Amino acid sequence: MQTEEFDKIWNLYQTLFPAASSRLKNANTRKAWQVALEPYAMDDVVDASMRWARKNKFFPDIADITGNLIPEQLAEDAEDPALDREDRRMCPKWMIPYVQRTFGRIAEGCREQLHAAGLETWREASERGVPWLEWLAACRAVFGEDILPLEPDSRVCGEA
Repeated sequence: MQTEEFDKIWNLYQTLFPAASSRLKNANTRKAWQVALEPYAMDDVVDASMRWARKNKFFPDIADITGNLIPEQLAEDAEDPALDREDRRMCPKWMIPYVQRTFGRIAEGCREQLHAAGLETWREASERGVPWLEWLAACRAVFGEDILPLEPDSRVCGEA
């Protein structure tokens, strides 16, 4: 959301909630709202604000407005034709760094098991320049879909 768009929304709040004028004049409150609403489309914020105002006479909390909104970047990812429906549902682009970090932490905790299976942790692999999907495929080749269990999956490794 652009600054001009936020200014329009703030003016809307001043009109809808005149009893909160002292709160709306506070520069810190305004900045907090501006930062919180930044990832959302103006039209979505206006719609959510109007829904709130129709049911409540009090100035909302940020979560009251943003609770059911989807950030613009997520909405763009959902419309990306390069991603098939299953990929979008399972792991949108914005989520990948979080997934990598989580699996990286799990892998560090399973360092001994990974090394015993001839694998390296995500941190070790990334320092060598190994792509995420290549490291993940190597882990799955040994451990199966459970990616990082305590022992290699004998069904995948072919061991009895």
